[in-house]
Amino acid sequence: MAAQTTEAFADGLDQAFSWRRMEIEAMRTEVQRLNPDQLHRPYSRMILRSSVALLYAHWEGYSKQVLQAYLDYVAKRRLKYGELRSELVVTAMRPKLERMVVDMEFAKSFLGDLSKLESQRAQLPKRGVVDTGSNLRYKRFAGILAALGLDIAPFETRQHLIDVRLCDARNDIAHGGESVPDPNGVLELITIVVEMMSELSTQLSNAAAQSAYRASVEPTRTDDQSH
Repeated sequence: MAAQTTEAFADGLDQAFSWRRMEIEAMRTEVQRLNPDQLHRPYSRMILRSSVALLYAHWEGYSKQVLQAYLDYVAKRRLKYGELRSELVVTAMRPKLERMVVDMEFAKSFLGDLSKLESQRAQLPKRGVVDTGSNLRYKRFAGILAALGLDIAPFETRQHLIDVRLCDARNDIAHGGESVPDPNGVLELITIVVEMMSELSTQLSNAAAQSAYRASVEPTRTDDQSH
């Protein structure tokens, strides 16, 4: 998703979401087809367990893909530090701040030029910002959004779902546990994860279109919008 324009970025979001949503909907259909009287059978157990594992994979995979794409999109604006919102300034400065801790000469030089910072072109890191840690819990997700100047509020009520019903359940299955999720719980999880992916897509599309990465521009809340 190396998008140069706002339109190309939005199209990339749609394409990344589209194939995942089709696969998730196919998964929903398989769960709905299960016979309630045969949930103990190997096939039913396999469908339910694999559904949670695949659903988590789409949650992490999509989030990582589109958040990295947004960071790359902002980097391509080639803005100066003074033109970026404060969260992105901190993100851009992180490598320098970390170096200052261990390199006193660099720290002195950097602080001496601090007054010129606003007019310098920001260098956003290409790596290390959108780091899911292969376990995208709420706290990590919130940290990534904060680093990009995005709004975590629409996801705040989903913390337990993300951490327990999605991450913990997936980890148990992926590490060889034998837990079998309830079909109704899986169907609810599917609905909510699709909603979260849609919310993230909408927020990123709006942020790009409205230049929310710029200083003094707040990210638009998308509570009442749909993808």
